[in-house]
Amino acid sequence: MGDLKDPKMEHSQYNLELNTITSYYNETTEIGKKARKWREEFKKCCSVLIEYLVSCLLTWTSYELFAYKTRVACSSVI
Repeated sequence: MGDLKDPKMEHSQYNLELNTITSYYNETTEIGKKARKWREEFKKCCSVLIEYLVSCLLTWTSYELFAYKTRVACSSVI
């Protein structure tokens, strides 16, 4: 499918592809084991990112949080 650029789209596509793989191969096959490993690594990566973002949000001042929300809102419009 190529470089999707949008992180949400990439996340969704990766998750969909893992679901497709695991629907055809059970966890006892070599591919099934790899898919399970990829899913576990993907979940770890996502949870680390979420923990980091939450810690950042908790330490930001109200001005920094407002600036971040504004930047996100503007980037979604563009």
